[in-house]
Amino acid sequence: HVGVLVGAVLSCGPSCLPCGVLAGVSAALVSAGGQAINDVFDVDVDRRSRKKRGRPIPAGWIGRRTALAYALILFALGALLGFLVSPIHGIIAFFASLALAAYSWKVQERKYVGNVLVSFFVGLLFVYGGLCGARWYVTLIPAYLAFLANWAREIWKDVEDFEADEGRKRTLAHVLTPRFASFFASYLALLAVMLSPLPGPGFFNFLNMHYLYIVALADVIFLLSAYLGVSGRAAWAQRASKVGMLVAVAALLAGAI
Repeated sequence: HVGVLVGAVLSCGPSCLPCGVLAGVSAALVSAGGQAINDVFDVDVDRRSRKKRGRPIPAGWIGRRTALAYALILFALGALLGFLVSPIHGIIAFFASLALAAYSWKVQERKYVGNVLVSFFVGLLFVYGGLCGARWYVTLIPAYLAFLANWAREIWKDVEDFEADEGRKRTLAHVLTPRFASFFASYLALLAVMLSPLPGPGFFNFLNMHYLYIVALADVIFLLSAYLGVSGRAAWAQRASKVGMLVAVAALLAGAI
């Protein structure tokens, strides 16, 4: 994951890149395991969604038991590689694997909980990389910003999939109605924009001016996504927020170098 590499660079500069690469592969394996096991328990919902029915299990390319075994292997490899990086990385990877598996198995019907869990792990990627160095704490604010931005995107995705999830999963769109869920997601995006200058000069000074220049572009994209969200265009809002997140990662990397 790029977020892990960025976290490593934020913590101790380019010298941490080897550690960041290994930690990134570990995180990618755990994440892939989470996606695989989610598909195992999500197959009925995916068959109802035009966007997702082409996935391997609904399409019949792979059986559910084979996919489950594949997910467990990915979790094991991710945790093992984490322990090779450091004990703390291994412990985090192990418990992240357990949490992702438990969510898919028991809590997936309450998708509004899953939105928070997934977004927490997106933010944790930066800290996971930051633990390669002594200044890991500098990744806490970027982690929180990533959490907010991803949470907003997850909600918009659920608004987009409202009909497919009906009767199968309870999303925030079902709890609050799609309109109010979109408004809440826009609020999260705006909060991320308001807090985005904090790591830069004039505040905590963890990053240089290059960060502020590039994150300003990311902020414009997030503002656009918030506008699209409140305008009832959740599909475009989540796509715009994804672009904004990529630009924000570039801003963090530029600000750390």
